[in-house]
Amino acid sequence: MSEGYTWNGNAYNNLGEDAYVMEGAKVSQNVGGHAYDDCLVINQHDSQDVIVFLDQRKEMYARGVGLLSKTVRQYHYCTDTDSGCLGQQVIEEGIDYTQTLVSHGRE
Repeated sequence: MSEGYTWNGNAYNNLGEDAYVMEGAKVSQNVGGHAYDDCLVINQHDSQDVIVFLDQRKEMYARGVGLLSKTVRQYHYCTDTDSGCLGQQVIEEGIDYTQTLVSHGRE
């Protein structure tokens, strides 16, 4: 795989197409105080509609280790024109999730 490579992350299910992008290949990453070489950074989604919805999903993998980290930020913003919150990025509901590797069997 090389940087810029794209594929449908939903190819094996019945959900709509979701383009994943290889954002970084064979890069070094520092996660949880540990340095890892030969990592892949997968951008699963990065739409930043500051009016209605934010959807950012990213994963990092290291060769011989697996998943190093996963970040999901999905916010639905207030769009009520009567309250004046439209465009103010007032979060009505959402997810802010971060998963980070603490240790693995090769340390």
